[in-house]
Amino acid sequence: MHHALIPELRALAFHDRVPTSPAVQVNTPQRTGRFRIYVQGALEQGFYHNIEDGISQHLETYRFLNTLELEAISDTINTLEDEIHDIGVTLSESQDAIAYVPMLLRSRDPEVVPHHQLYKRQLKISRKKYKRFMRTLDRYHKEIANLRAIHSQER
Repeated sequence: MHHALIPELRALAFHDRVPTSPAVQVNTPQRTGRFRIYVQGALEQGFYHNIEDGISQHLETYRFLNTLELEAISDTINTLEDEIHDIGVTLSESQDAIAYVPMLLRSRDPEVVPHHQLYKRQLKISRKKYKRFMRTLDRYHKEIANLRAIHSQER
């Protein structure tokens, strides 16, 4: 994902600096509970649109994210990147069908002609699947960008 950025921006946005303050390691039961309620629950359920508000509430109370909280965000980013990879495989399969089925529909081969309705249905399904997964892919890219921005800002 980083390769799409120019080197200067990549160095700024996704630095790997490790927090050194002892406060960053703080993890009280109350803090953990609030983070679970306002942030981690949304991360685990895929309600990424709630993350910014949850983190804002958490930061109002605690002023920073500790290492465990940053790791939770980072783990979610990794999970979404894995999902993007899986979606890429499905998109590739759909694209193959979308390209191949019209060729079958043009065929006059006596073994192929009786299956034209099946091929048409497959083409329709593949196009719908392709559109749905493209929307999901776009949404995941936006969610990853948002989570990376939050993660980078809070490091």
